[in-house]
Amino acid sequence: MEEVERSGLGLGLGLGWTLIPIFTSEKYEFWSIKMKTLFMSQGLWDLVEYGFVDLTNPDEEVAKSLKETKKKDAKVVR
Repeated sequence: MEEVERSGLGLGLGLGWTLIPIFTSEKYEFWSIKMKTLFMSQGLWDLVEYGFVDLTNPDEEVAKSLKETKKKDAKVVR
């Protein structure tokens, strides 16, 4: 079985944490597939691919949606 270096960083998954594999300059294709799968499983891949537009004066409904999007974005960046 392949040994994967892991950091203390992780994504909260409700009851536990999923450790994020650290890229070590080897097997990029394998690592990138694992990362994409992880982000897709958390509903975060669209933020990686497209990002989001930060509005200066959003109405209440848009502000709530933007806040949730920023939370998801922060999960991706960690």
